[in-house]
Amino acid sequence: MSELQTVKTGLPVNIQEIANEVLIGRDRLDAIRAALRSAKKLNKPTYEAMKAEGREYGERILDYELKLSEYFRSLPKASGRPSKIFDTAVENKTPKMQTIDGLGFEQKEAERIQQLTPEAVEKAKAVARENNDIPTRSLAIQIAKQDKKETEKDLPKKQDQPRTWNFVYHSRLSYADEDPNVAEVFEMANEFKDDDSRVEFFKACIKAFKRAITEMGY
Repeated sequence: MSELQTVKTGLPVNIQEIANEVLIGRDRLDAIRAALRSAKKLNKPTYEAMKAEGREYGERILDYELKLSEYFRSLPKASGRPSKIFDTAVENKTPKMQTIDGLGFEQKEAERIQQLTPEAVEKAKAVARENNDIPTRSLAIQIAKQDKKETEKDLPKKQDQPRTWNFVYHSRLSYADEDPNVAEVFEMANEFKDDDSRVEFFKACIKAFKRAITEMGY
């Protein structure tokens, strides 16, 4: 029972402490579930007491993960693209990814944690209590996805807005600024008077570029 005596009265304030609790908590929850499976032969009051402690600890870990979810979503994403082709793996990572790595999480796990919402976490806790079980992150994510579907179903469908050349041209200026040759291609396309002609021009460019790359052996 000593491994269950870890529930605190309040969440840590420091994000690194929260991350550590989650990293440790996942393995500890697996150990708790294994202990419960082995404890089924014990008398019922002892088994139920162990399960109640496990459920309380599982709820606490979900609370930690919800805090991480909010923190991960608040991290700014990188603007722009790497300027070098052969940067190291660390240099190629965005500041957000580097922060997540520094806290000890893989990107995929961080993406799953970011799917958690306060409503889904509370619903997962309620479901676990009703079924006398330990709440899981997977259940909370499943609930969050279902909530999102229900919300999107009630929203009016958005009509696609036509994209004019002005939109395309100006939205690509950031790319053109990085290479004067790219800017020149856009300027050439800008000489056409209608969007259909510009599209045909770009299609012809794409074919020419692909052929050139093939002939160069790449």
